[in-house]
Amino acid sequence: MSITDDEMLEVFVQESREHLENLEPDLLTLEETPTDKDTINRIFRCVHSLKGTSGFFGLDNISNLAHAMENLMSLVRDEKIVLNSAMLYVLLAVKDNLIIMVHDPPG
Repeated sequence: MSITDDEMLEVFVQESREHLENLEPDLLTLEETPTDKDTINRIFRCVHSLKGTSGFFGLDNISNLAHAMENLMSLVRDEKIVLNSAMLYVLLAVKDNLIIMVHDPPG
């Protein structure tokens, strides 16, 4: 990677950390109000962005995990399913794994 690529990757890491930190309160909001459209859309946009940007950098593990979360949130957003506590538990675990993966991407 050139210095420019390293700098871009660092921006990705910083922005992704910020997005992921905001996921937990949003996920916990859905525990109380699982159909809150604003929160659902915020979560969806966050993981959609993470999926796309990590894919740009070739960080397939991050992209694939974010894609799985995006797919679930798409079903929720389209009102095909309603989140329950088990799903929220899994989403919180996915968020924790994404944080670990973003913290130290291969470079």
